[in-house]
Amino acid sequence: MFEHLILAKGKFIIIPSIPTPNGRLHLGHIGGPYLRADILMRYLRSRSSTVYMVGGTDSYDSYVTWQALKEGRSITDICNNYHQAIEADLASMDIKMDLFINPLKKEYHIDYEKWCQNIFNQLHDSKALQDISEEITFDQELQKYCHGCWQLGHCPICDADVAGYFCESCGAHFKPEDINKAHTRSPRSQLIKGKYQNWFLRLSTMLPQPI
Repeated sequence: MFEHLILAKGKFIIIPSIPTPNGRLHLGHIGGPYLRADILMRYLRSRSSTVYMVGGTDSYDSYVTWQALKEGRSITDICNNYHQAIEADLASMDIKMDLFINPLKKEYHIDYEKWCQNIFNQLHDSKALQDISEEITFDQELQKYCHGCWQLGHCPICDADVAGYFCESCGAHFKPEDINKAHTRSPRSQLIKGKYQNWFLRLSTMLPQPI
């Protein structure tokens, strides 16, 4: 899959997957995306290519809010502290990032939000997005729509416990309304169902077109 890179000499940017700053890295992070990216980076540099490895943390994942609640700290504190811990984990494995971005830091925050909006606008203008109405659970105790880690229940395929819309037991992905026995992390929740509009990629526009 990397033959065209290995044979080439030039300039490259490697961007591994972005971890959530709700805890330290585990072996799956190191042995998965980061070790592979580090090997590729070192190999390309050994062939006189200019390579930059750029990454960061995802401060906007729902699991950050759950970790902040568990630790009784602010979301900003959780993101900043675990970002530093993740940087230390990478350094301890001698995995060198040329830039590891914390999107909440002042020097990155404005540009980060601007470019996210720019990418969304480009996708929208090219008709690569579709607006889909989903049935989402609203938690009256939390006064928020329940998405990601806040939505609990059972997998509609294998009936295993799930959080969000992905089952780690059987690998199934499903719509929010398909979750069996849906509930939230709030023990006193009064749940109501409501329609929520969301944007999704139109995958047919992202796939290679037949020649």
